Amino acid sequence: VIFNIRDREFDVEHRLEDVSEIYTGAKICVAVRGDSKAGPAAGGGGTGLPQAESEVLKKELEEVKRKLAEFEDSKRRHHDEPGSKRKRSDGRRAEDGHESKRTRIGEGDEKDPARHDEAHQEDDRKYSLEGEFIVRMRGLPWSVKDRDIEDFFSAMEIKKDGILIELNLQGRKTGEGYVAFENEKDYEAALKKHREHMGSRYVEVFESSSTEAAAVIARMQGKGTIHKSTGAVNKDSFVVRLRGVPYSADLREIETFMERAHPEGIHLIYDHTGRPSGEAFVELGTEKDQRRALELHRKNMGSRYIEVFESSVSDLERALSRGNRRSSGG
Repeated sequence: VIFNIRDREFDVEHRLEDVSEIYTGAKICVAVRGDSKAGPAAGGGGTGLPQAESEVLKKELEEVKRKLAEFEDSKRRHHDEPGSKRKRSDGRRAEDGHESKRTRIGEGDEKDPARHDEAHQEDDRKYSLEGEFIVRMRGLPWSVKDRDIEDFFSAMEIKKDGILIELNLQGRKTGEGYVAFENEKDYEAALKKHREHMGSRYVEVFESSSTEAAAVIARMQGKGTIHKSTGAVNKDSFVVRLRGVPYSADLREIETFMERAHPEGIHLIYDHTGRPSGEAFVELGTEKDQRRALELHRKNMGSRYIEVFESSVSDLERALSRGNRRSSGG
């Protein structure tokens, strides 16, 4: 004989493989193998089967009833144990949620106690990135440490506490860093190492500034905005908004792009995860400079064209505060 059960979720009938599939109020149908006729399990007689087969069927039904009773009894006993079902259920949900999170984040981004500790260490760390001789590095390996950067610039004199490895809001390395050198000679030598390899990856080295490095430190230590800016907003500025800014662009590249408009302040906008949003705001000293900036609409920065729109100080402040609210909210 074959036992079928109607699935309560999808309202279809399927083969009963295990008694754990039986639920209160379930409708079980039975059929003789090779016979298309079936009848409800609880229907009593009237199966239309020969006597011998009817006896076999009865025994099978009795066995199913016995197992169902055992199953229900087991469920009751388990339910009566204080908190047992809830604890296991909650534990399973927590475990599934943890696994799901790992899957979403992807390989290499799981909760790492070492990275968590590293982020907290950065909160209290002292940096010395003042002066003129500062470079920005891009394309650093995710496993990079201070000693790797020291080895990369081994022939040059780096200032004490003059290495900054940038972390985003989640405490993950962004692949960028800043290095301050003691003198111009070593600074110039460092710039010549542009596109040299650190391990299996080449690293780009650009000119930078103490202002840019200070903005990154403030963001990492929760003492400033999450955006890279050249300074505070001037309430009397004329403002333009840039859209389509390459994610790898820095303040200096935007300054070069806007050079003809004489930019007085630049603000790179980041999203709530600490990643570049592709937007930036530029402050200008006069209305004439603002018009010059608008003439750069759809001109290229590198391989990408940039859209330039007229904006205002209030729009800029809203964009900055929106990012800060998101970052403080986690």
